[in-house]
Order: sequence, then structure tokens, then C-alpha cells
Amino acid sequence: MKQLGREPVYLDVPDIEFETVRTFGRGFAGKGELPSAVLAYSDATAMAFLAGLHEAGIRVPEQMAVMGFDDRRAAALASPPLTTVAQPGYEVGLAAANVLLKKMAGEDAPAAGWSSILPMRIVSRESA
Repeated sequence: MKQLGREPVYLDVPDIEFETVRTFGRGFAGKGELPSAVLAYSDATAMAFLAGLHEAGIRVPEQMAVMGFDDRRAAALASPPLTTVAQPGYEVGLAAANVLLKKMAGEDAPAAGWSSILPMRIVSRESA
């Protein structure tokens, strides 16, 4: 966003319960200028937020784009179908298992640490 000359806005949702997130989405009605897009930290949260926007009469993606993070199967069933960042679940599990096995074998952490960077991809659907 900063490369585009925009500052991100962090929306502080008081907790992650779906009904709270849904209510939070509903609260955007009548608040004036909407953010152009929201990226939620999970598909489930994004879908709860979508439900609240829908109840408030806010059209997605015409008035606000919404994007999730996970690529859960249910994301394709959201209304509208949720655009999301797909994580390579198998590869994440494999990398975690490899680190665990190395630690159990007493190996020292590599100089760069145990972190891995895995490829992700955007799954474009109708919400963004």
C-alpha cells in the first residue's frame, strides 16, 4: 500500500468471535467514507465481516473489497465468493515437522534461524 502512496488502516476488532466481527462489519453503515479494501487474517473472519457488510447494505466489491487469508473451501461459497491468499498447507506442515525432527535430534539452529519462506498465491474470486 505504501508503494501506492496509501497508508494502511488497521481495524481494531475487540475480539475474534464471529458474531463480534459480523457486528463490526455491520457498523460501517453510515460512517462516511469506507476503506477501499479490508484484508482479514483468516477466511472465517473475512466471511463474518462480509455477512455484517451485507446486513448493512454495503456492496462488496463495489463499495469495499474484502480479502481473506487461508483459502478454506468455504471461501468459494461466501456471498460474494471470497478472494483470498492461499497458504501451502502441506508445505507448512512439512517444514514444521522437519524443524521438530531436527530439534529433537539436537541439531543447532541454522545461522538464519528455523524460519522458512513458502510461496503463497492469490485466489481471485468476486469479493475483491
